[in-house]
Amino acid sequence: MNRDNPGDAIAVMIKSLRMDRDAATQTYNLVRSSFNPVPTVEGVERMALWQALAVGVKPKKAAAEYMDLSFLNQVLAELKKK
Repeated sequence: MNRDNPGDAIAVMIKSLRMDRDAATQTYNLVRSSFNPVPTVEGVERMALWQALAVGVKPKKAAAEYMDLSFLNQVLAELKKK
């Protein structure tokens, strides 16, 4: 996902995934907000739900059940100290 040039990222989605511009733009915004600036449990759950809806299934587990953000949180805490 190209944060510096969303137009290019959306164009690739339109061509590669055969999406219309509106769907590609909405998808781009969803993905970007889910991982901005770092992955969150809520963002991963949003992405898992989106993927589940795309293939017609229900998510089986909450993201918190398979995510371990302890290292990420430790790094972010250390960066704030600097």
